[in-house]
Amino acid sequence: MRLFACTMACFSGADRSPGCDSPAGHRSGTLRRLSLLLRATASYAVITALIIPTPALAGPEGGNVVSGSASITQTGPVTDITQSSAKAIINWQGFSIAPSETVNFHQPDASSVVLNRVIGNESSLIQGALNANGQVFIVNSNGILFSDTANVNVGGLVASTLDISNDDFLAGNYTFAGNSTASVVNKGQISATQGGYISLMGNTVSNQGVITATLGTVALASGKKTTLNFGGNSLVDVTIDQGVLNALVENRQLIRADGGRVIMTARAADAILSAQVNNSGIVQARTMAALTGFWQARRIGA
Repeated sequence: MRLFACTMACFSGADRSPGCDSPAGHRSGTLRRLSLLLRATASYAVITALIIPTPALAGPEGGNVVSGSASITQTGPVTDITQSSAKAIINWQGFSIAPSETVNFHQPDASSVVLNRVIGNESSLIQGALNANGQVFIVNSNGILFSDTANVNVGGLVASTLDISNDDFLAGNYTFAGNSTASVVNKGQISATQGGYISLMGNTVSNQGVITATLGTVALASGKKTTLNFGGNSLVDVTIDQGVLNALVENRQLIRADGGRVIMTARAADAILSAQVNNSGIVQARTMAALTGFWQARRIGA
């Protein structure tokens, strides 16, 4: 900054302060003064770039459809995934959404399912909008965070740090397993369409935002191997087949499933270790349209 200011003053011949005079007598040579100005301008540009980096889009990147049929288009801050098969699997290098970005899944119908598996090394940070008329699975062993600016509207959602094999997914055997110690945390707004579901699964699962699934199911599960049990498009129950160290499921804010069910379950690695299911927020499962809502808290372990 000093170099830029002094050079501008020397170029105009208005400054005689120390640091602007040089043995070469740059005031006497127009080319010399111009050279200094260009050098100073370049230095200023570099400094500015270091202080104020150019923002980069954080949308899903490196998508590769490995099963089924789907297309991916990105226009500015909007990513559109158009699925034309009943099931599709997409491997991503990264799956995050910045606050100003939107990801739309256009699926054949409510029974359509897409598995989004992150094979890169970064966790998924969902800060913007995620929309789908069908069911969306997001699997990332590095962790998944829905920030307080996240706005998710889907037919059904699974967000998991446990993986599922391609064969099991395609066969409708929704068993997830893995050794990840990462967490799934929601601080935003996640909503399923009426009768839909929201399932968050990981070593530690925490809801600190609002999750809504009217006439549907909300399931928070902590374990090393977990199976989702469906009846048609509806999530009926969650079975934890194998426990995990430091198993924890918690609700600190609001879960709503009027006329549906809320399941909070955690399983410890063995009978000696403890598993925790904590609710310091509100779980709402009221009777609606003659359908009785209920919620379960299951802790398996010491």
